[in-house]
Amino acid sequence: MGYNISSRTRKEVVIDDLTAFKAWANSLRKFQFDNELRTYSFILSEFSPDENQRISDQVNGFHNACGCETGSIFMNLTFIIMVAGYFISGGKFSAITFHEVIWCAGITLFAALTGKGIGLFRAHWKLINFSRQLHERLNINTLKQIGSY
Repeated sequence: MGYNISSRTRKEVVIDDLTAFKAWANSLRKFQFDNELRTYSFILSEFSPDENQRISDQVNGFHNACGCETGSIFMNLTFIIMVAGYFISGGKFSAITFHEVIWCAGITLFAALTGKGIGLFRAHWKLINFSRQLHERLNINTLKQIGSY
């Protein structure tokens, strides 16, 4: 697995053989909080250049996911439900207090952070599952190349 540091402190991780692939796949199962931006380039001989590019794009998409979509969905749904609940239960716009606004903002922020965490977890889980699928495909392609499949 080779590392090339670009001018924007983004590491390019080149995965060009089965050993580098296994090291990458094993690293996905470890908790890492290093905040490094990485770009993955797959150059595996078992796949065509187009397939390697598609794999690289998919892995980079999962790896660089930020959970923003899920966070904004959670935040918006929470806010809409709270506002609707307030008015359905007989609340009046003129009766809203500063205390209620602060509570609404706090609960909405908590929902956004929860959604973001769920989105990050989901993207990482998809990345692990994708690496498993790739590993199976690599095993099948390797067996085909040596004529045992």
